[in-house]
Amino acid sequence: MDNLLTFSITVFTGFFAITNPISNMTVFVSLTQGLEKKTKRAINKKSNLIAFTIVTVFILLGKYIFELFNISIPAFKITGGILIFLLVLKCYSQNNLI
Repeated sequence: MDNLLTFSITVFTGFFAITNPISNMTVFVSLTQGLEKKTKRAINKKSNLIAFTIVTVFILLGKYIFELFNISIPAFKITGGILIFLLVLKCYSQNNLI
């Protein structure tokens, strides 16, 4: 039971960090400014359903997608790290080298 609790907390904090609801809330509010409450709720439901579907597909089929394209987990991690590094470099670079 303790192992399941630890795993659940780890997964939840990972999803929380990836989805970043606090920052995304401000984007949602600014993009839906001036719309009716009913329309905002419909957009919210649709976007959450789409996000849930994407996450579910990758949870269920992620391993097979990686095998299909012959991608290993370490290669994926390295590539993700390089992309984040380049994004940060671009954000902090005055000359926009990238």
